[in-house]
Amino acid sequence: MQKNVGTWDRAIRIILGLVLAYFATTASGVLAIILYILAIILVLTGIFGTCLLYSLLKINTKKKTDLAPNAADAAIAAIKKRPPLRWVFLFVDLGGIEPPSAQCECAVLPLDHRPF
Repeated sequence: MQKNVGTWDRAIRIILGLVLAYFATTASGVLAIILYILAIILVLTGIFGTCLLYSLLKINTKKKTDLAPNAADAAIAAIKKRPPLRWVFLFVDLGGIEPPSAQCECAVLPLDHRPF
């Protein structure tokens, strides 16, 4: 389900759910059960940011600034924006009179991590 509960709405739901849970501990019988159920619903909708009643009534208290991607999506987007990695070939002369293929040892290093 799509998140439709804004930041302030979520905070109020969690606080109200905890208050109802406290009052449920002091109550007894059917009233305590009802208060516990309401507390659980409020806390869970506050934590997950999705309210089924809001979905049915087409209500969305989430502002456009709240709709920013989560950290994982932001990290993936940053990786995709990174320019392609360029490679540099580093040839090390080992000296001697061997043919060129045996004289040089080749190492491939990423251009971003050059030691020089």
